Amino acid sequence: MISKYLISISGGEPKSHNISIGIQLIIGAAFAGYTVTHMPEQFLKIFEHPLMQFLVYFVLFKQTQVDRTIPYYFAMFDALLFTIIINIIIYIFKKMTIKEE
Repeated sequence: MISKYLISISGGEPKSHNISIGIQLIIGAAFAGYTVTHMPEQFLKIFEHPLMQFLVYFVLFKQTQVDRTIPYYFAMFDALLFTIIINIIIYIFKKMTIKEE
């Protein structure tokens, strides 16, 4: 299961599932998120939690899997992978910001 996922995300079959598609989706979603910044801060804070990020990413990845050859669990793995990556990036940026101040 995991080996099939790793082969797919690195460019193997199915071709409609790979890392570049995931990166494009997350970048688009992050910048699209700025369209709702006028919403109440308490509501937006909910989405800073990794579990909520995972759920949002899962929904995004699942809806892009129109190819029926892509297993259902690929969306879960994609969401988990990008939740981890995004939170590592956030952690690094926070550490860099603290050092600069």
